[in-house]
Amino acid sequence: MFFLKLFVQLPYKWQMNIGKFIGGKFYKSAKRRYKITYRNLQLCFPEKNKVAIESLCKASFEALCMSGIETIIAWFMSDKRFNMIYLERYFSEDFIKRDTNKALILLGGHFSCMEIMGRLMIHKWSSSLAIKKS
Repeated sequence: MFFLKLFVQLPYKWQMNIGKFIGGKFYKSAKRRYKITYRNLQLCFPEKNKVAIESLCKASFEALCMSGIETIIAWFMSDKRFNMIYLERYFSEDFIKRDTNKALILLGGHFSCMEIMGRLMIHKWSSSLAIKKS
């Protein structure tokens, strides 16, 4: 835990670059996941050549590890720094200043940024979360 709290003190761009670096190194060593990802990309993009598919595959693993870094950020970064980085990025000024006496439903799938969104929501607005198991 100490190292995670220390990690979130690094500049945000460094954190994301570390996640990207880990994903770039990890994607070939996770052989089973790599094969599944590669095949799915081939099926989704039959017009792309092997080099393009390989590039998308690597980018997918980089994004996955960056989302892991965002989960660490959601759990361990200070509120002040967290809000400074994320509040303006995810919410428009109109949404932030909206009338909180009016109900609002946000519906979405399971995304890796749910940790980030959940933390933003509970600190700014009265919120409830409902999850349906698939």
